[in-house]
Amino acid sequence: AGGFRENRRRFERYSKRSWIKALGTLPQSWTLHRVFDRCAMNVAFAALVSVVHLMTKPFAPQIFHISAPIPHIVLGTALGLLLVFRTTAAYDRFWEGRKLWAVIVTHSRLLASNALLAFGPSNFPAAEQLVSVVAAFSATAVKHLRGRVAELTDGERENVAVAMALGRGFERAGNQPYLLLDWVAGEVDRLYAEAAAESYRVDAARGVPGFGGAAVELNRLIMAESQMKASVLALLDALAGCERITDSPVPLAYSRHTSRFVTIFCFSLPLVMVSQNGPGWSVFFMAIITWSLYSIEEIAHMIENPFTPGKGGIPVESICEKISAELKELVAYRSTLRTASRTPRES
Repeated sequence: AGGFRENRRRFERYSKRSWIKALGTLPQSWTLHRVFDRCAMNVAFAALVSVVHLMTKPFAPQIFHISAPIPHIVLGTALGLLLVFRTTAAYDRFWEGRKLWAVIVTHSRLLASNALLAFGPSNFPAAEQLVSVVAAFSATAVKHLRGRVAELTDGERENVAVAMALGRGFERAGNQPYLLLDWVAGEVDRLYAEAAAESYRVDAARGVPGFGGAAVELNRLIMAESQMKASVLALLDALAGCERITDSPVPLAYSRHTSRFVTIFCFSLPLVMVSQNGPGWSVFFMAIITWSLYSIEEIAHMIENPFTPGKGGIPVESICEKISAELKELVAYRSTLRTASRTPRES
């Protein structure tokens, strides 16, 4: 039976048909849980203002009567612009991080493909080792960006164990992914020299040194090595870009001012709303307003460092799993082709 099978993981994304689900799952919202304390304090203060308004209304009806809340109108516009700039700055950091991880995915694939094509025919086990280290790079990069470099899983330890030049001090190193890339660059040089020497030995055995297939093979190896070195440089540049995001947070004064602005605005709003909308409605409206404003601010905090674990960040674990699985499939595929190409000659 013909048909198609799903071979790619689909990440969760919002669609116009899911608005009912989004509304129904509001009580389970992770953002709501993060801002619930602040919202509850504002709603409690709004309730207190409503009670005071009801108690003082018979003998002091004008205590909360503000007919023209000009300050909140003016400040509301400024607050809206500030939140827009704040979330835009955070999303720019998020999107830059995602683009950098796209570079990691692309050049991990390219580096692995070139290694197997260039070195696989002459030294397939060494090329397979190099690919396994490339696969380990993304996983160690995630731990490095999150500041956890002391421990590796058994699978990661098995992968990086092939980089013997790193020695036992690898797990104590402050920048593990950089050491992996340094080892890969050195291994590319070593395998290139071995492959080139082997080509010349083959030509010498045939009696045509320097005029047989060695010249063609050497040109192919030079192009492959150049591409692999470019991939290593691109991975190193992507790692530095990710470090720039984690090591350069949004200026603290900017974040604090936004937080103070939103807090003061929300706490002063019930003093205006209680006489305009009544005690009951003012509490209800304050619950909605505080949830909206605090959530916008909190989302900016959640995505400004896109490599943090949990919801709100880039799913780097899934990306690492995809890289590892794809490179394993590539090695298995090249191994199958290698075996198939040998079978006719051996028979």
